[in-house]
Amino acid sequence: MAQEILFHLKTGKNAVIKRLRTARNISMRWKDADTLSVTAPPHATHADITDALDAHAVQLLQIQPGKECYPEGHVFRFPDWTVTLRRGPVSPQRILQIEMSRTSDWQITLSHLADLREAAVTRAINHAVLTVAHHMASKVLLPRGKELAAGLGLRASRWKVSFGQRILGTCNSEGEISLSEQLMLMPEALRDYVILHELGHLTEMNHSERFHHIVDHYCGGTEAELDARLKAFRSPLLKA
Repeated sequence: MAQEILFHLKTGKNAVIKRLRTARNISMRWKDADTLSVTAPPHATHADITDALDAHAVQLLQIQPGKECYPEGHVFRFPDWTVTLRRGPVSPQRILQIEMSRTSDWQITLSHLADLREAAVTRAINHAVLTVAHHMASKVLLPRGKELAAGLGLRASRWKVSFGQRILGTCNSEGEISLSEQLMLMPEALRDYVILHELGHLTEMNHSERFHHIVDHYCGGTEAELDARLKAFRSPLLKA
């Protein structure tokens, strides 16, 4: 059955309607901060659903889930760089713009019309921060990779920065290592761990016991601890 979407005027939100043969009444809940989820019997009309939503509009708005947003003047602080949000004039038709920096202190200028509570603004800020992260990675992450490799007597055929969100690093059979821009959001110890993991693949291209023994040696016997910290790490960028 095709998904039905109904705009509800009193809450100002879209309602996603799911019809169930077992449903006897119309029930509703928040799917997220912007969308209502409605379960209804097959015979319920859009007018029936609107009436039910109208009757519960006040209660629904009282329990509407909050949405995180970046505060005015927020500063992203990372080991080698910072990004500060500020208000100011930007190019027409744009939410924000990045002010290029020759140092490690960057600024993202937000339009005076940009509403920090809007998901589109949060997404634009996240994209801008990652754009800076990608730029900084070539100056910080890749030299660090070469430094760690040299200290171990290893040499990758090529180093490059990737856009991976979940895959933080790769090493192919030709010895080319890619490191994700996402690593620039992490503590230095976790960055180094991912680099050392990929350097381990210069010797072992699998994840065998021998591979983990190599990486553990590179990490000074702390591979398990660092792996647990990496899995527990949460991005400082808000979801939108």
